[in-house]
Amino acid sequence: MTRYALLHHYGGVYADGDFESLKPFDDLVHMDLFLSFEPLVHSVLLEGATSPVLCNAILASIPGHPFWLEVLDNILATFDGSNHQDPVSLTGPRMVQHTMTNHDQAGANLNQYGIVLLDEEYFYPEVAYWNMDNLRRKCTQNQSQSVQQACAWLSEFPNGRYTNNTHAVHHWQCTWCRGDDTASYVSLQDIFPNQDIRRP
Repeated sequence: MTRYALLHHYGGVYADGDFESLKPFDDLVHMDLFLSFEPLVHSVLLEGATSPVLCNAILASIPGHPFWLEVLDNILATFDGSNHQDPVSLTGPRMVQHTMTNHDQAGANLNQYGIVLLDEEYFYPEVAYWNMDNLRRKCTQNQSQSVQQACAWLSEFPNGRYTNNTHAVHHWQCTWCRGDDTASYVSLQDIFPNQDIRRP
């Protein structure tokens, strides 16, 4: 949630710590807000989708962009008060995708809101290599056309697909999602005081 609140308040670029910048973002800074799709391979093999899914590992906007308030409002509406909700669905890329889908269904013109959705080649030329066994298993379990196309991509681009548009690469470390028993976690209730925080 913090990334959305900070982008709304300050604007700028948010990037996960496992991003590697490859070239300046000078040709992107004119955009009011940009998001990018994660690799279609992930969308198909991990999410069961047939089209690209947005990712929240790198985000950028001008200060005060209303899209971030929509994301935060959707998180608030979805949060059930427990600490057992899936973070990918509650505050992660699925929530960003859900908010954008609602935005589209409401008839909002992305150009009118200055929202640009960039192809995966800009920031996600690689897949989560630590998860390759799972990706390959999906290739053997499902013979649908979309799955087999995704699997062909994995074979064709074993080291990722970089283009002239690739500005940075996400290395998909996912240290929080690999089931590391040595990691310790703290509840947000332990960090923040028990008070009502209202958006502007």
